[in-house]
Amino acid sequence: MIVTGTRRILAALSFGAILALAATQTPPIRFREIAAAAGLHFVLENSPTDRKHMIETMPGGIAVFDYDGDGRPDIYFTNGAAIPSLEKSEPKFRNRLFHNEGGMKFRDVTGEAGVPGAGYSMGAAAAELVRDAGAEVVVMDFAMPSMNGAVAARFSPRTTPDDAEVIAVIESTLAKK
Repeated sequence: MIVTGTRRILAALSFGAILALAATQTPPIRFREIAAAAGLHFVLENSPTDRKHMIETMPGGIAVFDYDGDGRPDIYFTNGAAIPSLEKSEPKFRNRLFHNEGGMKFRDVTGEAGVPGAGYSMGAAAAELVRDAGAEVVVMDFAMPSMNGAVAARFSPRTTPDDAEVIAVIESTLAKK
């Protein structure tokens, strides 16, 4: 009986401590808009129409990876295209690659890297398929039937001749789908 009573007292004290902690005011989580100050200037362009095509409802994607091997995560945004052509006919439709300069500052290096995209881009994924060779990025583009449905792009300047064979296999595999 004494053990059972002690357990009840300990349980009551524990429950009281939990209630006291729950009653303690914790500061609310606050988000701040810092994209512009950080240099991340991107607007998703999905070319909305009255017909509400499926691609209009699912555009955009982000891949975060270190494209130049400097140890800082860079950001790649995919973007839509004009409808019905599915072409990136204007600069506003370009995918964007932002290089992390450090200190929460980013610089648009899309032109330098040559990765504005093609077609209506709907997603991106990054992975290092070849050890120590940098990230390979696959961008999913919805395009005209004559174009491939996916594009494999190598963002790393550390590509070696051996890596080119691996990338060719990836591109060949994607082209068959």
